[in-house]
Amino acid sequence: MPSSISHLGFPQIPLFVVNYFSSGLIDDKKHNFTVSFLVNSCGLSLERAKHASHRVNFETSERPNLVLNLLKNHGFTNAQISKVVKAEPHLLLSDPEKTLLPKFEFLGSIGLSDSECANIISACPSVLGRSIKNHLMPLYDFFKSIVVRDEKVAKTFKLARRGLSQDVQKNLAPNLAILREIGVPQSSICLLLSCFPSTAFVRHAKFDEIVKERWGWSKDQTLLAFKKHPGCMCLTEERITKAMDFLVNRMGWPSEHISRNLIVLLFSLEKRTIPRCSVFSDLVIQGVVEERFGTIHYLKTKGERLLGELCDQISAKYPSTVGGLSRKVRSSGSGNWIRENV
Repeated sequence: MPSSISHLGFPQIPLFVVNYFSSGLIDDKKHNFTVSFLVNSCGLSLERAKHASHRVNFETSERPNLVLNLLKNHGFTNAQISKVVKAEPHLLLSDPEKTLLPKFEFLGSIGLSDSECANIISACPSVLGRSIKNHLMPLYDFFKSIVVRDEKVAKTFKLARRGLSQDVQKNLAPNLAILREIGVPQSSICLLLSCFPSTAFVRHAKFDEIVKERWGWSKDQTLLAFKKHPGCMCLTEERITKAMDFLVNRMGWPSEHISRNLIVLLFSLEKRTIPRCSVFSDLVIQGVVEERFGTIHYLKTKGERLLGELCDQISAKYPSTVGGLSRKVRSSGSGNWIRENV
């Protein structure tokens, strides 16, 4: 027998099923109604709904339906609604007009669309429970003091995700203070906050450790690396270890060479670094390019430009061979590979 569908499109589970599976854990009418609503109108699993019912309870659907309608009217998908309710079920009892709507209006006022607001809130539902005056406005002001331009403030809000629920003084402000102490220029701090804000919200003790002890580099090497590519701060230790192992142990790069060219750690190891290094090694062996051409250059340069440089080098080496350039590059497999993978 097909299941019925709620007004938000979630499959329905009859109340007697909720009663049956409760096994005495949820045995009163109020809890049963709450669980049924969380499953049928919010898309939670039965187990999730039972767990959430310990945090929120209601006997009628009037207020929760108003909250769900507000979310739906602001572009939330069913999946996003489920994420919000799963993380913060108590929001279902919020006053939509007095408590929730002003948050949407604030986010809209700084240049965020409904879909962007939905993405932000579903990633960090607790932001709906924070005060505009005491939290969101100070956060906005702090972001603006760093990145200045309104569009960059909006971008920071979109990328910060769970960091938006944190107080500025907990991690963000002290983390940026550390960067200033070691001499990181304001332009790099601005880039970090506008492009990699989740990194700036890392727990302060961990951030301090990362800045001061990254991969055994000296303070000057760490500072140079961060100035060039602040995004390196958000790389996981696992990703760093894999890339360093390949570049240092298999390609023979000195560690300090990587600190001066940190962009290579931001490339995909499987999709870019390993394939390009392999092709470069083959070209050297075949005599198509000289090793002084530089693996680092080969990794950093965009595909078509790199192919052009390779062609120019081969033309200079084989000037009397008509078509030799094309045959050399294609026989190595690098021409097609570069076009297809960059």
